Amino acid sequence: HVALLLSQLHARLQRKFGGDPSKALAAAGTGDQATRELRLLSALVGYVASSEQAEQLVQLFLPYLRLKSSGRAERVKEHVLRVLRGLLRLVPQPHAHTRFLGLLFGALRSRGAREALCGVWATLAELEDGSDAPAPAPFPRAEAARPRRGGKTAADKAAEPAAAPRPSLRGVRPTALALQQLNAFAPGAIDEPDYDARIDAYSSIPPLLESGLSTACALPLLCQCVHDVELDDIALRHSATHTVGIIVQHAAAAAGRERAAAGEDGGGTGQSHWHALLQQVLMPALRRGLRLPPEKELVRAEMIRLISVALSHEPSLEPQLAALLSPGDLEADFFQNITHVQLPRRQRAIARLKKKIEGGAFGPTTLASYLLPLLSHIALKPSAKEVDVAEEAVAALRSLAAQLPWRPYHELLLSLSRRLRLDPSLERRLVRALVAVIDGFHFDLAPADDEYGAPSADRGACRLTDEEIGRIFAARVQARQARDYEAADRLREELVAKGIVSVDDKGNSWQAADGRRGSMDPFSVDEASRETGRLAAAAAVGPAADGAPADSANGGEGAEGGAEA
Repeated sequence: HVALLLSQLHARLQRKFGGDPSKALAAAGTGDQATRELRLLSALVGYVASSEQAEQLVQLFLPYLRLKSSGRAERVKEHVLRVLRGLLRLVPQPHAHTRFLGLLFGALRSRGAREALCGVWATLAELEDGSDAPAPAPFPRAEAARPRRGGKTAADKAAEPAAAPRPSLRGVRPTALALQQLNAFAPGAIDEPDYDARIDAYSSIPPLLESGLSTACALPLLCQCVHDVELDDIALRHSATHTVGIIVQHAAAAAGRERAAAGEDGGGTGQSHWHALLQQVLMPALRRGLRLPPEKELVRAEMIRLISVALSHEPSLEPQLAALLSPGDLEADFFQNITHVQLPRRQRAIARLKKKIEGGAFGPTTLASYLLPLLSHIALKPSAKEVDVAEEAVAALRSLAAQLPWRPYHELLLSLSRRLRLDPSLERRLVRALVAVIDGFHFDLAPADDEYGAPSADRGACRLTDEEIGRIFAARVQARQARDYEAADRLREELVAKGIVSVDDKGNSWQAADGRRGSMDPFSVDEASRETGRLAAAAAVGPAADGAPADSANGGEGAEGGAEA
């Protein structure tokens, strides 16, 4: 009854959690409900006898590997990976999960979970060698000779037509061996890495790349290197950083060859697999590295260096950031100077960056994802020797805040305010950064702005021409000069109702909802005032001139009122 149990369990999870079992397991977290479901699924594994049931169980197990990292979650993931190692022998297409299993090398933290993941890749390597042979049963009870109710015996299965051979998994074996060595520990010590094995494994990666390694096999190696870059071990961190540079160089060359081949074939516009590897795996990891806590200063410096290496070989990853590179002049290269040991070079690098920010050289994504965490860390750095560098970073942060959309700007303010309550030792630096961000406030106060700071569709466009705006604006200026503030407020409300979102009385300027701007000097105000008076007088005497009945007193008042206007 395994098929019935699996289908009912899957249907129950769908009914209870809106049709998405992954949400069910993620919502359960690592509590009793999650472990109870895990025990239930693990108990069913021993009775799996078909590839369909194995694939269904794999799909139910995978969401556990997406749980948020914690001590208990790591133990749950280790158990799941050990169970998956047996199920992969029955799955018809085990290579379909290589991408997800490769990304786990950048997410798992505990030794047991990483060793279990290496075991899963070792199983994939075994399936590569015997991809055309029937897969052995992962558990003895799955091939019992006695018939089950509604099931089949082993003899019945042998009489069935042979299944189609599995797709080949070429290239997994050397990758699995390298991953096992990169996670090796010394046998005679407690939790001490085996440095000889790991450094030898790093030296074996360049020959693997030259042998024609696929992107599916390069993915776990890249994730492993990024994981080791974040370690506190200097030897492993430097080896991992060097290897990431080699992978980036190989990926850029391979992507160039793929683009050239697509251009020769004509009409090929698809993205290169190697370029996608860097864009979707490496760059997000480097962005996260820029937001590491202050005690990870050396790791952040390695992340900045890797950004420079990635953009120097593949500028299309971030074209706006690539403009900060200067390979021919190291004095002008931002990435070379921002982490330099000489403080004046850091200060000059930030000053040049500030000019580029004010010139609009960067888009909102680049500002919020790369430059904002970089400048925020420098501005809040509690070092008395780097005061000048911090002051320059605060000035650049002010210019950057003036370019941010509303949502990142708001998150920045909340983050600084939260740290002000949680970290009293940085009060002065945090207040200075807060003041700089507030100085960069550049948003309209109209409530219809969307989360990106752009006018929403329900805000009507300005229905006035520039001449009409000038006449009303001039009449308002004259009313204020005559201290008729009630009339001035009424004219201001008229401007706002017709699409003017900003009226600056001190600068005698206005801004419309459609982006138009204008200003009025005193000479043009006087001219527009006289023009408004002439139009009002003509409107008042117009009906009498046409022969319509009009009271002369009322007409005189209208003309006089128009002249006053």
